[in-house]
Amino acid sequence: MATACAPSRARNPKKAAPGSAAPARSRGSARNEPYTFTALGFLRIRDGKIVRYDDYMDPIALARLLGRTDDLIAALSAA
Repeated sequence: MATACAPSRARNPKKAAPGSAAPARSRGSARNEPYTFTALGFLRIRDGKIVRYDDYMDPIALARLLGRTDDLIAALSAA
């Protein structure tokens, strides 16, 4: 299943205050329907270069969005 996802707002990491964070909202299409999904991403920048990236999201909400809750349940049950 292919999905398209693009950030609706990009922030310039050089202008962000150290230790700051902002949610990113993405828009795309899944199951031939438009959607909006919010996640939180953290960039660690050293000497103007990204040295680490972490993101956090709600996997249950994403599985519901993609119509794949059964797949998520199966994967969690097998673990």
